[in-house]
Amino acid sequence: MEKKYQVSVVRQREMTVQETVRKAVDLIGGLKKFVQPGQRVLLKPNYTGLLVPGSGAVTSLEVQEAVVLLLQEMGVTDITIGDGCGTAHIGTTRIFEETGVKAMADRLNVKTIDLNLDRMVEKSDPRFREIDKVKVAQTMYDVDLVINLPVIKTHAMTNATCASKNLKGAIAPNEKRRFHKILLHQAIADMLCVMPPVLTIVDGLVAQEGLGPAEGTPVPLGIIMAGENTLAVDGVALNIMEMPLEDVKHLCCAVEMGLGSCDLKDIELLGDDIAEIRRPFRPATSDIKEFPGVEIYTENACCGCISTLMIALGRMNAIGDLPKFKDLQVCVGTTLPEDVVFKNMCFIGRCTRTLYNKTSQEADKADKVHLICEGCAPCALEVEEGIRAVYNIDRSDPNFCFASAESIEKP
Repeated sequence: MEKKYQVSVVRQREMTVQETVRKAVDLIGGLKKFVQPGQRVLLKPNYTGLLVPGSGAVTSLEVQEAVVLLLQEMGVTDITIGDGCGTAHIGTTRIFEETGVKAMADRLNVKTIDLNLDRMVEKSDPRFREIDKVKVAQTMYDVDLVINLPVIKTHAMTNATCASKNLKGAIAPNEKRRFHKILLHQAIADMLCVMPPVLTIVDGLVAQEGLGPAEGTPVPLGIIMAGENTLAVDGVALNIMEMPLEDVKHLCCAVEMGLGSCDLKDIELLGDDIAEIRRPFRPATSDIKEFPGVEIYTENACCGCISTLMIALGRMNAIGDLPKFKDLQVCVGTTLPEDVVFKNMCFIGRCTRTLYNKTSQEADKADKVHLICEGCAPCALEVEEGIRAVYNIDRSDPNFCFASAESIEKP
């Protein structure tokens, strides 16, 4: 390629958050390159759930405020902060209220919107390979600029998430679930074809590793990144995480479709040397944890299904409900031991369909096997809901919040 994608990486050091954000954006041309006074702007942060600031799981209030102030400084006053969280039982509106986003927005005289409740517009593109159409929040197209504000995290189903995947929060709630029932990675890449141009400003002050996108461990990186191409931004983020591109399939799919490049040879890096920042992130794939009273079968299972199962069972256990699920058996693999005694066998993931079909046709097992969800990989919330439906057991605390943040020292 002739022209390289520009991506800036700025270490905060002694600067304020606003100064750090300003420098990162100025390195790629400044806000004036992307928006003019009087235009409308949507800030799209990452709000996975009711997560504590500093956990590395959500975009910090400090970064959002810094971007708002920089926009207002140049004469942009029509600003909206919007997201569409995947935790539908809680809702983005409540998340914004309880995490301080709404209070900050009111103080700065900007609006908020739950993109899950927005009017949806149906989009299609001839480049689509997995989906034929997708519904996206209308506000994404009504504004003059979308500023994407992701965080750097490992992820149980996609291994990593940053700029590109954060835009999934703008699609309709039923689309979010549908993506997990089909080939998730290609569906995300298809979705990128119809997203409006965005400016990405990455909140890398605190990242997250381990069992993301919510239950991981905070990583104090102390950086802000900025870029115009989401794949290029993600490519730099992967390099900082020391994660190979081939491990992040939705980015591989998007690169193959010609939507950008994650290769550093195609990227003009501006600002600080990422060699001073780079460190290996502990992956989201989890060892099989034993839960009392639960039999888990994982022969030939992929890391995505294993991780999402560990998240679902971990949440059910944390809330205190798991002991209620007597004789629970879960299969996320393709085979079962010949001597297994069937009690309540729940099959999870598209690869278990053949095994489920076989066992469900056997008279002595037909009423003891249950196909929960066939996603690739299914989301943890659907796994939990599917198991609860088999037993007809609701959450004892519908408002249970999964994550807690450790005390973080400023890097």
